[in-house]
Amino acid sequence: MRTDRRKVVVVIPAYNEESTIKETVSYFRSMGVPCVVSDDGSSDQTRVEAANGGAIVRNSSVNHGIAWATQRGIIHAMWFMDPLVIVTMDAGGSHSPQDFWKLVQTLEEGADIAIGSRFIEEAKYEGGRAWRKTLSRAYGICMGFACHSKVKDWTSGYRAYRAPTWNHLADRGFFPQGTVYLAKGHAWQAEVLANANVLGLDIREVPISYKAGRSSFRIKSALEAWQVLTHAFFHIGGPR
Repeated sequence: MRTDRRKVVVVIPAYNEESTIKETVSYFRSMGVPCVVSDDGSSDQTRVEAANGGAIVRNSSVNHGIAWATQRGIIHAMWFMDPLVIVTMDAGGSHSPQDFWKLVQTLEEGADIAIGSRFIEEAKYEGGRAWRKTLSRAYGICMGFACHSKVKDWTSGYRAYRAPTWNHLADRGFFPQGTVYLAKGHAWQAEVLANANVLGLDIREVPISYKAGRSSFRIKSALEAWQVLTHAFFHIGGPR
């Protein structure tokens, strides 16, 4: 039986995505699925376009990073919207809304977390430079080794979570505690899965169609990713 669409909330962290955010939000709103857009200090009209598309918009005057923006959107959903399922996705058009129900269905089949994976059979990865895909895949292999997990795509932002799952993950460091999660950028996605792995949650991957957008890679991002990997190896997973 399909989950009530009103009990599924889409959370979209966004930074300067005025050209794509309205179309994404409008798609879900047309299906009766509520959306929360967490605007992370955009300097363009992202928040206006998101609101025009029918989203609930949480604004920030400062750019904090995707980790903070995503958590802020999720916390709003948990506190004010009483969801059964939370789905996170990119604002820039990299993720296809057509893959949305595959993720939700995976939770209906018993998973705690469903990852929209770019690196499993039947997945499609289009665009972007080859090194980006190679680095993401290599990082996933390293995180899988560190955490003794078969998950392949550790940094995908297209995910579905059971709402109770977030209560367990929040206890491990979401703000206002904020003491466990180290990364502010995309490596935070890997931290979440590492902690979910420690908790013994059922994590499953679903093939998606992914279109690489502009790169947000920075030296700081690479340093954070390394920090997360070493932390996972020595403190979360570690040799066995």
